[in-house]
Amino acid sequence: MKNLLLAALTISLILSIIGCNSKSQEAKAQTSQKQPEEPKTSKHQSDIVKLKDIMDNPKVYKNKEVVLEGNFGGICCASDFFYKEGVDSCEVYPKGIQAPKAAIGTPIRLKGTVKATQKGEEYQVHIEATEVTLK
Repeated sequence: MKNLLLAALTISLILSIIGCNSKSQEAKAQTSQKQPEEPKTSKHQSDIVKLKDIMDNPKVYKNKEVVLEGNFGGICCASDFFYKEGVDSCEVYPKGIQAPKAAIGTPIRLKGTVKATQKGEEYQVHIEATEVTLK
């Protein structure tokens, strides 16, 4: 009797593992067939784009207006500065505004247009900022 019960539990366990695995594979297949989403652009001030998304898809974001929230990375030249978000960073060219006077690491929010220049197979990305706010 114990052997029969143990065999039934073992078979049930094996079937449940196989069933979960096939559902997981179906879910992965459906996920991989989804079309990529349109990039978030800043039609609404609350649509904040991640710099990583821009760096991963520069062709998609090229010439799009975006809002970013990250940190001031320091002055680059007389008027340009670096924007940093985690490990990602890019150069920002203020357009009609002044570069912020802030300490490196100060939280900032910027609104601007993504500019992407193709260099071989890679893209060089920068932002033309029209608004910069210290947070």
